[in-house]
Amino acid sequence: MSDQELGHGHHAITLHGVKQLFESFASDKLLGLSPNEFFHRLDVEQAKADGVPDRALGTIFVAIAHRRFEDLQFGSGATMLPSWVAPDVQREHAVADPKLTAQENLAAIKGFIVGELVAAKECHARGDQAGEFKHLGRAAHCLEDGYSSAHIFRDPTRASDPFAPVQGIMNFSPVSRPWTPDTASNTHNESFDSVPTVPGDGSLARSTDQAGAHALRLVFATYINEVDSGDLAAARHAFEAAVNPLFSGDGAVVLDRPDAEYHRMEQEHYRNEQSIEAQEPARPEVNGSSPQDVASYQPADDPGGRSCRVIRALFRP
Repeated sequence: MSDQELGHGHHAITLHGVKQLFESFASDKLLGLSPNEFFHRLDVEQAKADGVPDRALGTIFVAIAHRRFEDLQFGSGATMLPSWVAPDVQREHAVADPKLTAQENLAAIKGFIVGELVAAKECHARGDQAGEFKHLGRAAHCLEDGYSSAHIFRDPTRASDPFAPVQGIMNFSPVSRPWTPDTASNTHNESFDSVPTVPGDGSLARSTDQAGAHALRLVFATYINEVDSGDLAAARHAFEAAVNPLFSGDGAVVLDRPDAEYHRMEQEHYRNEQSIEAQEPARPEVNGSSPQDVASYQPADDPGGRSCRVIRALFRP
């Protein structure tokens, strides 16, 4: 559901989040791992959240979406399922189950992240580092998705702030129910999942991505501080205290279809979320186009982007 291009996408945000984490502890090792080892373990596991279920389906994905095999990870494949097929999976990617209210969806997203941190801590206590990073990767992936405007709209005037209030939660539904006439319920705009970096130093160019890396550092610092504590209930409370403020938003709404309200908010976020516009290698696409300025922005008929078209092809009778 998100960008997993090597050197960009989740990989870049995870890299910068881990770098900030190690800098905050001024330590050569965390959880017994060097910065490079920690990043590699976490990045491999977070990528599995967007994984395809097998190589055969991966071949189809690469052929249709013009991606590279080296950008693929293999997982359950649940990321490809629209909200009406797998409503309970959507929280794992910080998008909405349209049957729930915005507050219920935010609670589900927060609960998922906290639950994965608790599960990771339990694995750590058993000496199961593979299991620990499996759960840490799932938590990191969901947390990072929460800062992509393809998943969640936050206050665009506070784009670099990890505590920016949530305004809207997207609906991932690139293919509609076959027995209904509604073919326009998807609000997951894949173009917002790109993660542009600054040429030369590879830093994150977009403010929302910077916020995502900062959020990862904040939450994982809490995990490091609590991982060896003997009180699991107290650790859960600490995780909740770290995660919950990152997904606040009393006025948030579920954007379950690309209507006028969605397109108004989408345009506003397109206008405001670039932080180093002049240094970006390219303007991010908006609904499949690359306008030179925001005045030329026009909503497209296919907000889902290329990977959503792949999923439509896979679901087509």
